[in-house]
Amino acid sequence: MIDEYTCLTKLYYSAIRVLLERPDDLLQRSLAVASIHLLHDGGYPLPHDVSIAKACSEDLLLEMDIFAAEIRRLSAIHNELVTQQKIISSLIAPIRKLPTKLLSRIFIDLVADHPPEKHALIVLKTVVPVCATWRKAA
Repeated sequence: MIDEYTCLTKLYYSAIRVLLERPDDLLQRSLAVASIHLLHDGGYPLPHDVSIAKACSEDLLLEMDIFAAEIRRLSAIHNELVTQQKIISSLIAPIRKLPTKLLSRIFIDLVADHPPEKHALIVLKTVVPVCATWRKAA
């Protein structure tokens, strides 16, 4: 017996396939009405062909809007994936295992080559924004 998840998965991929086939069909239909070759040959289409071309143009604009919305949605998801991957990478980074005393020593070395009046600014700009552990060590 097919479970609900399998049915939903098949339905989802079927819908995706239809969404992807629609633009292909639309492009084929519009190429029959207008192409670069026809454009370069000059001339003007017959009135009946003009109405078909206008309908194709409207369909293409609608399809472009659908694609633009989907691209925005996928881009937002992609940004979330990138952010989550960075969070995980940061969480498991080996530097997180360093003891606070060692981090403090590293931060002292960081500012050692700069004049004392710039130490606080350097720490504020480079160390403090990283995390609570680094703020504590600084």
